[in-house]
Amino acid sequence: LASRGPQLFVLSATVRAGTAVEAVEAALKGEIARIARDGLDPAELQRVKNQWTASAVFDRDSPFAQARELGMHWALGWPLDAEARLLARLQTIGVEDVQRVARRYFVDEQLTVGVLRPEGGV
Repeated sequence: LASRGPQLFVLSATVRAGTAVEAVEAALKGEIARIARDGLDPAELQRVKNQWTASAVFDRDSPFAQARELGMHWALGWPLDAEARLLARLQTIGVEDVQRVARRYFVDEQLTVGVLRPEGGV
C-alpha cells in the first residue's frame, strides 16, 4: 500500500516435500479461476475486511507503527488520514468487485511465477 501506481499482488505457498510445485501452482490458479467464475462467499469477503481492519487497529497500539505510518504518508504526499480513508473504502468493496478484478487482472498474461528452492535442491 505504500506506493503510487501499479502494484504487485502476490500469492505464495510453501510446498510440502513430495508435492510437485506444478500441482501447487495449478491449485492457486484454480482458486483464482473459481473466484473469477463464481465470485466469493460474502462472509469470506467480510472476514477479510474484518482482519484488515483489526490489523490496522492493533497497529495503533505501537508508537513505532504510528510513526512509520505517518512518515510513509508524508513521504508519499498522502493526507495524514489516508489509512482511515482506505479502511472506509475497503468497506465499500463487494463480491462483484473482487470477481471483476479477478477476471481482468488475474489472468495468465499478467502472471509471473517464481520458484525458490533451498540450496542443494529439494
